Amino acid sequence: MRSLGSFRNTVTSYRAYVSVIVQLISTFLGLLNILTLTTLTNYATRLWLMSHQTRLGHLSLWTAAALQRVDVSLSPGHIATCVGILVVSQLPGALWAGSLTPVLIHHNREIGRIEVPYFDSGSQRIWNSQFELKGNSVWNNMTFCNSTLLYPSGFVSTCPVPDHRQQLLDHASQASRRAEANLSKIDSPSWIYRDRSTGFGSSPGVVEPIDINPSFQLDKYCYLEEGYEATVECTKNASTAYGYTVLEKDPEYETVWVIQGLLPNTPAGDSEDYPLLSWTKENENRPPPILGWTAVSHGGRNIIAITANERYLTFNQTQCDVFFKRTIKSVYVNQTEKSITVRPFSQGCNGILQNSVNMQDFEPTGKLTANVVRSIRLLSRMGTALYVSDLGEPLKRNLESYFNPIRSGDELRAVEDFFTVMIDDLLVAYGAGQVHFGSSFYRPITGLFKAIRLGDDVFIFALASMNLVFFIIILFEAVRTRFWHALPDFDHTKVHDLIVATSSGVPTNAASEEDDRPSGTVEDVKVKLHQNAREAKPLLFIMYGNSANEDEIGPPHGEEAHLLVENIGSVS
Repeated sequence: MRSLGSFRNTVTSYRAYVSVIVQLISTFLGLLNILTLTTLTNYATRLWLMSHQTRLGHLSLWTAAALQRVDVSLSPGHIATCVGILVVSQLPGALWAGSLTPVLIHHNREIGRIEVPYFDSGSQRIWNSQFELKGNSVWNNMTFCNSTLLYPSGFVSTCPVPDHRQQLLDHASQASRRAEANLSKIDSPSWIYRDRSTGFGSSPGVVEPIDINPSFQLDKYCYLEEGYEATVECTKNASTAYGYTVLEKDPEYETVWVIQGLLPNTPAGDSEDYPLLSWTKENENRPPPILGWTAVSHGGRNIIAITANERYLTFNQTQCDVFFKRTIKSVYVNQTEKSITVRPFSQGCNGILQNSVNMQDFEPTGKLTANVVRSIRLLSRMGTALYVSDLGEPLKRNLESYFNPIRSGDELRAVEDFFTVMIDDLLVAYGAGQVHFGSSFYRPITGLFKAIRLGDDVFIFALASMNLVFFIIILFEAVRTRFWHALPDFDHTKVHDLIVATSSGVPTNAASEEDDRPSGTVEDVKVKLHQNAREAKPLLFIMYGNSANEDEIGPPHGEEAHLLVENIGSVS
């Protein structure tokens, strides 16, 4: 039995009351098991006494076991046996408690849906209006940028640059150790990615799953998402036409530099030029902080080029190709930890893989990748370099975290990681903005819900095994004894039967003609305990019939009854 809703909420809210109820029920059911076992033992003992002689010590042990008590008058070995039986007799109640106690578990259910971004042509004004093509040149237009705050600390924008400029650089500076860093989600810093986001998982932190019963508590969920996975490959291009030069120099104040040149895919008639500033006097005795990059998406290629002076010489003449591959990923979301893990499609969510292979095209226009590349280009034009380079320092920090001391080839791997993480963040930012402001469609989720069930499997299995053993024993005894047809009326565990047996019995309501005892019923038998003055031993006197004077109670046959009771009390 599993419950995801109101029953689970009730149990978790009233744990103390539930514990008391479980204890009472398990105690009652455990007593039924013990009653069954002791009754079988009692019946077997009574049948045994019909045909076998038994030592009184053994009979006392069986009686104590049947009555579930410890008789301290027994021998030490028998006392230990009684204690062991008492301890074992608590087992059924404990197993029932373990089988009935509500246990918090997680249960997979295919319930609910979540929004994922849809970059359709109808919403291009939201996601595809920041960059305008005028001839062969790209112009930046912030007119249609939208942004909003998300409670408690999120920020969503349709223009990742400039709104997320600093986060993009901070994340990229940790790119080569992202597995240890667990980078935060760019639009919702309280959420983190386990390893690389690959540009997926933009919905968590921005929207919540829908079509889920309000009483259900969703702990984790998984959904499939289509998107772009970026790969960056960098080399050194010694023949690059991309560099820098001094435009203007004021000996007292600033020096104006120009980052300029062409990339292999720069459109004809266009040029990648923008200015850069540095303090002249601050850098008289050392190289100025010059590093710039540009990015061009044209002619089926996406290229990033870096130029730098001796201050960041490691990165100079680096050229990178960016490749975008459409793919499907499995996005695992942990609501409790606020973490997102992106895995390959082959490790997809249970239950929804087969129904989601033919997924709707999430971006039929094909313009999203160009916007991502142009955002990298725009980011390079939005910083200053008076003391240090806003672009060079993050690149340098990432390289230093990659390996120390730096080995040959590390700088290229560090640059690849740097731009890969930046592109991932840009894809996530575009997706979050589109979900919040633009178009989206829904994907089914497989949810891991907090649930409650009665009992633990170990205790349930043990209880079932115990009850099966009890059933087999009952069945065996019933067949062996022919349903106890020869069971005597005498029960050694009852004081009533012992008194009657000790006094030679009063089996009928009328005394026989040969017996000189008074007539009467068993209920007419009276007993009284007297002290034996000679041996300081208690003796039981028995009287039949009614007597007005209790002092007359005594043995009906003289010392014979005294000796009978005395001997029973002295045998061990």
